[in-house]
This record gives sequence, C-alpha cells and structure tokens, in this order.
Amino acid sequence: MPGTSAPGPLTNYACGLKGGLGTSSGTHVRNAFDIALNKSLNPIWNLYETSRGGRADAKKFLIIMTDGLNQATPMPDAIAEQFMAITANAVKTGPNDATDTPCLQTTTPPCDDVEIYTIGFFDGNQSNFDGPPRLCGKGNTAIPANPTTMDTLMIAASTSNPGTCNRFFPVHKGDNLSDVFDDIGQDILRGRLVN
Repeated sequence: MPGTSAPGPLTNYACGLKGGLGTSSGTHVRNAFDIALNKSLNPIWNLYETSRGGRADAKKFLIIMTDGLNQATPMPDAIAEQFMAITANAVKTGPNDATDTPCLQTTTPPCDDVEIYTIGFFDGNQSNFDGPPRLCGKGNTAIPANPTTMDTLMIAASTSNPGTCNRFFPVHKGDNLSDVFDDIGQDILRGRLVN
C-alpha cells in the first residue's frame, strides 16, 4: 500500500518523484501529485493553502516533468499507473472535490481546481509524440493516432482539453526545455486573459 504521509523536510523530498513506498525504489509519478495535494490525510496536505504561501484568489498550476516510467519496485507497474491516474484526478478538482465550471477566481469561494501540465522527458520509445515535430503541447492539439501507454497516461494526468493533448508536452532528451516552458507560460497567460 502506498505511503500516505505528508512531505517531510526538503532533504527528504528534493526530488518529488522519489520512491517513498517503504522498501521500494524508483520513480512513482503519483508522489509528484501527492506533494501538491493529498486528500487522504487528516488534515489534507494542500501545497496551495495560504498558510504555505498560496493565495486563495490565485489560479493553481502544477507542472510535472518525468520520464513517465513508473518503476516503483516492488509495486507492479500497472498498479503504480493506476495510483498515478487516481491521484492526478484528485488533484485536478482541488480540495473541494468538485470541478468548478467555469473556474473563476472572482467567485466566492474562488475556484480551487488545479491546472496540470505534464512534460514527458523521453529517451527511446516511451512516446510516439516527441517528434520532431512534437505532436502534442502548444495549441489545442487533437490526440494523434498510435499513442504509447506512457503518452496515454501523461495525457490523462494532465488537464488537456477533452480529446486533445494540449497540456502534455512530450520532449525527446536533448531537446530544448526552455521552449516547452515558454509554451506553458504563454498558455497560462492566455488563460488569464480569457478568464
């Protein structure tokens, strides 16, 4: 069973994707979501709380960058992937467990949904979309044909618009990450102008 404790000192969690499953080792992408918001704790762990420097009236964002491969040994990959999906969906709705439509900061209380961008930093055949050209990310991109399992997981973990992969950025190791972060920043600013 995965651990359910809130993050400890920074030295224990300098890498948000650290094992953290007792005797396990390897990447467990679920941990990145738990560090932002963990509703299974009492009281819940919420990185966006005002007591932790968050602002109630600010939109919430989470950017996850990983090679995407769950290697939470001895946990089977399929179980680790299931936990990743469940935890990502819990973070998307924020502490109130409801999707606020539209998500506005001018309502009372303000929207607490979390917009999630996923960056897959791949080397090999983990993604069919890492290009060149990159087939997901910037813009409202329809999901291309033949996604890998990792592509599907990373798209589902993001808050991409339905039927698109506009918030999943598959990158081949060696590509320029600053371009990806520029694209994400532009998308966030575009959202501020619309809302």
